[in-house]
Amino acid sequence: MRVSNLAKIRRLKPELIPPRDAKPVGVHTDGRVIYEMQRLDLQATASNKVPEKDPLTGEDAWVKHPTTGEPLYKKMRAQPVYYMSRFVLEGSPAGKVTMNEHFEVTPEEAAADQAARDRQAFGDRLAEIAVERGLSPDDLVTRIIDGLSAPVLSESLQEPSEDLPPTEFPYHQGAGYWLLSNGERIRGKRAVAEEAENALQEAMEGAY
Repeated sequence: MRVSNLAKIRRLKPELIPPRDAKPVGVHTDGRVIYEMQRLDLQATASNKVPEKDPLTGEDAWVKHPTTGEPLYKKMRAQPVYYMSRFVLEGSPAGKVTMNEHFEVTPEEAAADQAARDRQAFGDRLAEIAVERGLSPDDLVTRIIDGLSAPVLSESLQEPSEDLPPTEFPYHQGAGYWLLSNGERIRGKRAVAEEAENALQEAMEGAY
């Protein structure tokens, strides 16, 4: 069968039916059911051997020399070792259902995933606010450089209320603009605006 024909084969979606002894114990963050059940540990069982008992005497059974009957070594059998398995069911395109025991993320992976979601949410919200206020990326960068990144997300994005005149100067009007007590409007950092307001106050005091 050619590769081009293989691509046309419809992928199977097997029904995820758990083993008879599996018990649901929770739900994964992606919606899959988490199960628990006892399973045979093949590796541990293979190395966990105990002597077989002679059914007649109850003593340890021995493998004997076929001619002399001399005991050579004890008969051993594997003692089953079980463990509690925690898993989710997964289906493959071939139609097989497997029990995945490595589905849970580590605390570090969970923290990294949450941090990525937080960054995405922050970026989406920042872009939404910028579009609502008609701000360009350059405007946002200017605000951040001016140390005004926090007001960008709150009161600084709103137009100054005409009903509540400013009581302290310099008064920040947004987009890096400051209103001085004489009505003059300048743009720059807070320190520049404060210096201009101080000079204005000194000039007014000297006039009296």
